[in-house]
Amino acid sequence: MACLIMAFEASAADVSEDGVKAAFILNFTKFTDWPANGPGNDPLLICSLGPRALSGNLEALQGKTAKGREVRVRGATRPSELHECQVLFIAADEEPRVEWVLQRVAKLPVLTISDVPNFVHAGGMIGLFQENDRLRFDINLAAARQSNLALSSNLLKLARTVKQ
Repeated sequence: MACLIMAFEASAADVSEDGVKAAFILNFTKFTDWPANGPGNDPLLICSLGPRALSGNLEALQGKTAKGREVRVRGATRPSELHECQVLFIAADEEPRVEWVLQRVAKLPVLTISDVPNFVHAGGMIGLFQENDRLRFDINLAAARQSNLALSSNLLKLARTVKQ
């Protein structure tokens, strides 16, 4: 458990806030199971809404591995491409479109993550936020289950709150 906690903590002095958020996103994929009829060993596609999401740090995940799958990153994803994604990061500057986007991916096996305030209350799965100079997250477990995604109990233990 200590290793898991360390994987989710990073000092802002060592890495930018956006870099830490990108690292969290990669770690979230390692604690998520997609439906058996999903993409199998195909690359894990992390998509983003918003130009240069996380100041380009999301693109740094390109080529890394998660759950034995190569990570690919698609920035500035068009709405017609959302169904191709396994992970969707919605940048804070896309806040006006959050509800519309979440409606488009509802019931699809797409892990939704954002730093938009109150994201999990709007129906998103993982909401990132700063608390006491540390990056934290909330989880909407009901939204994940609705999309047939299974989040590890170890991940749930690290969340500030888990919305059932």
